[in-house]
Amino acid sequence: MTETIRTVEKTTMVVPASPFGVSRQGSGAAKWLYMAVCALLVALLCMWITPGALADESTEGTEGSEDVQSGITVTENITDTGNLLGSHVAEVTDAIAQVKETTGVTVRLMYLSSFNSEEDPATWAGDVLEYLDPDPNTVMLAVASNDGNLVVAVSSNSEDWLKNQTSVDALSDAAQQPLMESTPNWSQSAIAMMDEITVLYTSKSNEPIVLGVAIAACVVAVLAVAVVAVVLVRRRNAKRSRHSAKRRRHSAKRHRGSGRSKHGERKEREDSIPPSGDAGSDVKKEDTELQDGIQETLSQTDHS
Repeated sequence: MTETIRTVEKTTMVVPASPFGVSRQGSGAAKWLYMAVCALLVALLCMWITPGALADESTEGTEGSEDVQSGITVTENITDTGNLLGSHVAEVTDAIAQVKETTGVTVRLMYLSSFNSEEDPATWAGDVLEYLDPDPNTVMLAVASNDGNLVVAVSSNSEDWLKNQTSVDALSDAAQQPLMESTPNWSQSAIAMMDEITVLYTSKSNEPIVLGVAIAACVVAVLAVAVVAVVLVRRRNAKRSRHSAKRRRHSAKRHRGSGRSKHGERKEREDSIPPSGDAGSDVKKEDTELQDGIQETLSQTDHS
């Protein structure tokens, strides 16, 4: 058994609360367990010898026994030797059942006057929890009221969302808050820790949804980028096509203008050169007029 406990010390997640008046004594977890068993036997013996005690002091809905006169409450999930829960045992028991149904987490509460151990409270609580052979996902709140120690221990066979250090710290903080008041509220401390278990479980359950939303957002972002890229490429291609068409039209106009200029120059040159037929007729006409003039001169000379 010693080897089993030594292995457990490395795997059990525990967080001690801030001490409010630390006082430790005794010789270890084994000694405490022996004393606790003895105290339980004494309590049961007292209840047995008191007429009608079992019938009068039984609490409906709890498994185990509760002795009001001695102030000791022992059930399947609660050990309260100092009557710290008082009349709220039933309320706390209902909360334990509710968190078990909602999250599957088993909660154990241990209220003692002292851990009776020189061992570190966190190590002590982890050893005790593993010694009890807990179900998976078991959380134990251990309180030593006289020593001012509060420890949250999570079984080593728990899921990571429950036994990781962040979750254990959150459970410890939740359990401590109601104890910081002028009058410590022990029942509310246990209930607050169980409420935090529900919060952690809900957050864990929502992780796939959050992951799905994140993936969907990434897909939408990628699609949006792709659409923008396609639009920009199309606009750029359209702009290039317009520029190319404009350049082609400009080139065509320039070629047409050059052709018209060459044709006009050629026509002007042709117009500046008289046709060969007209030139011959003009020369012949001039010769005829010259001959007529000579004949008229000769005729005038004869008459004279």
